[in-house]
Amino acid sequence: MKTRLTAVMLILAMLFAFPAQALGNDVLVPDSSSRRMTNSECWTWSYEALGFVFHEILARHGFIFDMNGDYGWYFTSQSWYHSIASRNNQDVYDALNSTEWYNVNLIKGVRADMRSMGTTNPSGKAAPQKTGYYQHTYTEPRLTSSGFSQIRVNGNLRLAVYSAPSTASWRGANGKAMCNTNGAVYAAGRVGAWVLIAYYLNHGTNQGGWRVGYVRYDELTGLMDAIPTLEFLNRTVMIQTRCQLTDDPLGIETPITTLRAGTDVTLLTPYDNGRGVSYAYIETVYNGQTVRGFVPYEAVYDPGAK
Repeated sequence: MKTRLTAVMLILAMLFAFPAQALGNDVLVPDSSSRRMTNSECWTWSYEALGFVFHEILARHGFIFDMNGDYGWYFTSQSWYHSIASRNNQDVYDALNSTEWYNVNLIKGVRADMRSMGTTNPSGKAAPQKTGYYQHTYTEPRLTSSGFSQIRVNGNLRLAVYSAPSTASWRGANGKAMCNTNGAVYAAGRVGAWVLIAYYLNHGTNQGGWRVGYVRYDELTGLMDAIPTLEFLNRTVMIQTRCQLTDDPLGIETPITTLRAGTDVTLLTPYDNGRGVSYAYIETVYNGQTVRGFVPYEAVYDPGAK
């Protein structure tokens, strides 16, 4: 049993490596969180630039940007920017102080005035431009590990992702979780007709996080890599302290649900995310569906642990 546990933990060990890249430290209005801006001051900026000033206030609180949108490329290139640690962008608005709210509403009002006047205020300070230094600063994080390895498959595949190896299991993204193979796909191993994968979420509500789940093996067309077989402990344990279940132990830990103390679950394997955080990979039931995910290891009472 100890040998099997060691092998499983090795298979699921994931370490992150973020590619070295030049990051900026630019700030448009350094004190917009502590000083009320003025109407005349806003008019010293162009319409487009005010959009960046507005979003800079939100970015300080970890606002999650759409990388295909107008602002993501800029803020993710700044060394001071860190994606939100809470669960959605509404948390950012809830965190704004009264001065920030004043400035947000002021900027929105001035931009509305510009639109009604039919001007972009071209004589104002210009917005950052997506050229040169900023052009290639954003890079999707890559996994490096002997357990989760990037696999090579045909591009442009859209793979349905489930939390457990069954189409009847819970599925993220409101039942629409998909992995597009134009991005990097990492596989930990195979469970029957299914493969446990991890992939980065570069858009949507959970942008900046990862999803760990299962895809059908036969849908990995063009697969050029061997995928090992996974074996799990499948041991009944109990949740001893209230905790959140997540399918993302690697990024922003977006919760699936909250598990109450006293809930029996199936322990699949202990798991270390490579950054000093230990989880238990478990199986339980959520809204009548089987679901697999991760909880803090200390939240689990495991009498079978050695």
